[in-house]
Amino acid sequence: IGPVSPCEVGVSVFNAQGEYLPESSVRGMTASWFDPHSTQTRSRTCEDCHLDPKSLGLGSGRFVPGLETMVRHTVQEGEVSDVLVDPGGNSEWRFNREGGRPFGQEEQQAILRVGPCLPCHGQYTDPVMREFPRAWERLIRGEASECSMAHNVP
Repeated sequence: IGPVSPCEVGVSVFNAQGEYLPESSVRGMTASWFDPHSTQTRSRTCEDCHLDPKSLGLGSGRFVPGLETMVRHTVQEGEVSDVLVDPGGNSEWRFNREGGRPFGQEEQQAILRVGPCLPCHGQYTDPVMREFPRAWERLIRGEASECSMAHNVP
């Protein structure tokens, strides 16, 4: 898992007379992976990944988990959109590393599931975070009444 930088790739094709052939030309987006630890010494916080739509590949904007909408940053002419994937896990981007891809829908949901628990369980050493899938199942089954999230679980 790592951040990517967008790159617009285009190939313009012209015939022998110098006329542009748009149907033969190609335009697309690719994403180049880079190692964040080469640019900073400190790790990101849990919230930086688990509650940030851009970290999930959903792009800049205001994202509220559970809602079907997201207020996105408006892309101006000449800017490259930072949306790598939609909430359904669909993407038209290509990546420069073999196996590179944005998070799928199930992965996005698993990452977001942790977010609401971070205010009370924000450390890796916390028992809830050490065994999060088990803690989540307890919460879903109604066995974690002491949890402040217990009344918010579907």
